[in-house]
Amino acid sequence: MPRAPATTCRLTDVPERQVGHPETETLQALLEAQRLALAREVHDDIGGALTALHFDLSQVLRHPDAAEAPERLRSAQEALRQAIDATQRVVHDLYPPDLDDGLDAALRGLAERFRRRTGLATAVTGSIGDAVLPAALQLAAYRTVQEALSNVARHAQGRRVDIALDTSDSTLRVAVQDDGRGITPEAAPDDRPSFGLRGLAGRAQSVGGCLHIDSALGTGTTVTLVAPLAQGAPA
Repeated sequence: MPRAPATTCRLTDVPERQVGHPETETLQALLEAQRLALAREVHDDIGGALTALHFDLSQVLRHPDAAEAPERLRSAQEALRQAIDATQRVVHDLYPPDLDDGLDAALRGLAERFRRRTGLATAVTGSIGDAVLPAALQLAAYRTVQEALSNVARHAQGRRVDIALDTSDSTLRVAVQDDGRGITPEAAPDDRPSFGLRGLAGRAQSVGGCLHIDSALGTGTTVTLVAPLAQGAPA
């Protein structure tokens, strides 16, 4: 089971190996990178598919009886499908529709998709129960788990991931623990998932919480979001 802290951590208490208060420039760079990625996806995937759709339909309208008209329509249908898929990805990146069913269900769905995609044993324990979480806090928790799982898939080289939820003491704790190689200071900069975690630390701070990282060589990594239930602020 993930090693979640027993009490709420404070940003001032986070030691060097934890991520607590990233510089404003780092957060701004992360936001700009996310906006650029979103703009590229809209332009390339959605825009490109709609342009192809417009071209094919225009050709069919000009020459409805042409021999290639059925193939043009099939091509237009495929372009429309691609545009729909890309739109759904963009919407999911902005705000995961899974959260409409609550954080418990959203994290279990995320874990199941991760398990199917990677083949790693993945389990979710605990629940927020009847706790009512601000939307920004739910999103912060979801993004924390999402980024932690992404780092596990890319870096951990482990066999199992455990996700734990807890809302005792009016505090939300979400921990993601893997049994992989761990994050070490000796790892090459490009081999450490530090940039995304710094972004998550900024999101944790925006809801009054902090991000705690517990990792050592060969013992795996635990990423934990700790935040007060009643102090969620807009992300």
